[in-house]
Amino acid sequence: MKMARLLTVSLLILTFLVSAFYVTDGRAQPVDITQFSVKVEPRVLRAGGNNSVSIFIRNLGGPVAEMDAVLTLPPQLIPLSDNRWRIGSLDSDQEVVLYADVYVPLLASGMALSGSLTINYRRHGEIGLPPKSELHAIGFLIEGPSKASQTFIKLSPVTIVAGLNNTVTLTIANKGEEIYDVDVTITIPPPLALLEGSRMTMETLSADGVVNMPLTIFAPSASAGIAVTGSVTIRYRPGRELKGGVQVVEVHTFGLAIRGRLTLIMFKVSVSPEVVEAGSTFTVIGTLLNKGNVPARYVNVSLSSDGPFSFTSDSVSFLGDVLPHADSFFSLMASVRDDAPEGVYKVKILVTYEDDIHVERSVERWVEVKVVRPLMVVAPRPQGPIETLLSYISTPTASLAMFFIIVALTLALAIQRAVMVRRMRRLQLMR
Repeated sequence: MKMARLLTVSLLILTFLVSAFYVTDGRAQPVDITQFSVKVEPRVLRAGGNNSVSIFIRNLGGPVAEMDAVLTLPPQLIPLSDNRWRIGSLDSDQEVVLYADVYVPLLASGMALSGSLTINYRRHGEIGLPPKSELHAIGFLIEGPSKASQTFIKLSPVTIVAGLNNTVTLTIANKGEEIYDVDVTITIPPPLALLEGSRMTMETLSADGVVNMPLTIFAPSASAGIAVTGSVTIRYRPGRELKGGVQVVEVHTFGLAIRGRLTLIMFKVSVSPEVVEAGSTFTVIGTLLNKGNVPARYVNVSLSSDGPFSFTSDSVSFLGDVLPHADSFFSLMASVRDDAPEGVYKVKILVTYEDDIHVERSVERWVEVKVVRPLMVVAPRPQGPIETLLSYISTPTASLAMFFIIVALTLALAIQRAVMVRRMRRLQLMR
């Protein structure tokens, strides 16, 4: 603590000495009063993370124009921006705030470092004269990193589906004291696209507080079967100062597994014949369609029922793989038992298959089979001669023969009568 205080006092003295000069034409010249006052918050930076620094510049003199500023950091610190600002004009007693992001390596822990801020400007009415410059020293004390993360994240679910917009919930929990100026940024690598929820800010997150952040993530169909790693960057300040205090940066990683979309449906299902007699067979046909973006593997179709049916090897069919946007025809056979009573019975079509992560899945459909009893056939009784003749006469062939016989007899009688009449007339004439 004594060493830190001594370094702070030294930095303040150095700031005062440097602030008493301004630079013109590359040479530092003493001035009675500096044009600007410079204040930097925070002075204490934390190693092992990003630190946000605020630089307050106030104009103590008359109005100035063509004003710009350049921040020069010590070599131990890494700037995260160009640290150059074009300010323009600044009226008397007006203040401007500049913001810089600085990464402090772990090796800088415990150091006292000094940088500088150069301000170039022109006073009003000094057109044509060289611009003036002021050099202000800026000192930092570097403290060690935080020993453990204060925040905790959880993603649910961690498995998303390719070809769809997926809703994922990011849960952020604070395991320590209240934190302030919380900034949460989510980074997801391609081919995924974060459609909603890439960033969230909060003024505070209370001790043991929990907040849920909804995310909408789109995974292309071609990304099925891969896993990606993303990150959640949480920036916050452990103190109440909005622009002061050390900014803590915690980076959490998460993983997402991308599954394929697999939807297997049955259509054009029918039973032939529609009415089945007891003791006969019937056929169930249909088509499977894969509406997903990954193959359905080891597809097997089978029939089953609690009704009066008998199933054989023809009641099962192995189709293999059904590719995305492709269909596959199936035809299965079963028989109705001889003793089956009449009625309408249900038969189940069961389809089993494996998805892209080798999990067995199934889809089923029920069809109705109408069963009827076969017609009874009665054997004929032996017939006698007369019954046989009558039976023959009753047939169409015998009826046609009888018709021709009657016609022939009628013609013969007519001819015979005509002959007899002719003979009688001859006898009368002879008399």
